[in-house]
Amino acid sequence: MLERELLPLLNESEFELYHKIFEEFKFGSRERAWLLTRIYPFEGFLGVPKFRSRRRFRQALGFGKITSASGKSSVTSRKNSGAVSVHSVIFCWVEYRISKGLASQLKKPGVPKLNKWDCCPQTPAGKEIQEFFVKRAYYPESLQKKSGKLLVGAKSATGRKAVEILFNRFYDKWCSQF
Repeated sequence: MLERELLPLLNESEFELYHKIFEEFKFGSRERAWLLTRIYPFEGFLGVPKFRSRRRFRQALGFGKITSASGKSSVTSRKNSGAVSVHSVIFCWVEYRISKGLASQLKKPGVPKLNKWDCCPQTPAGKEIQEFFVKRAYYPESLQKKSGKLLVGAKSATGRKAVEILFNRFYDKWCSQF
C-alpha cells in the first residue's frame, strides 16, 4: 500500500534529473526513494569545495568515515557513519546487482560474463563499478571468489565506490546546468 502511494511521488517532474542519473545505476523504485530521502535537494551539497561536498554526500548515504583515537593507544579505529538504512540499501544493491552470478560466469580471466541475475547496467558507471568489484572480490591468480570478511569488505568498498561515482555524476550534472 505504501509503495503504491510512493510511486506517483517519485514520478514528479522535480525528480527528473535524479532519475536520469539513477537509471545509469539501475536503481529500483525503492532504492531511488531511499536515496532521495537523503540527497534531495542536491543543491544542499554545493557551495563548499568539492571534496567537502563529496564527504557530506558519502556521510548522508552512510559511507562517511569517522576516525577516533583515545590518546591512550596508538591504534585508531575507523567506522562508517551516517544513515545506516541507506547504507544497507546500497549494500544490498551491490549484492544483487553486482555480485550475483559472477563466480560461475567468468568466461576468461578478468572478464565477467553477465547473466540474468547480474543486472549491473552496461553504462560507463555500471562497468566501472563491476570492474572495481571484480578486482576486490576475486583472487587475481585463480579468479576464485573471496569469502567471509574479505568478501564483505569488497562489497563495502564497492558500495563506497558506487557512492563516489554517483556523487560525481550529480556534481557534473549540476555544474553543467548553471
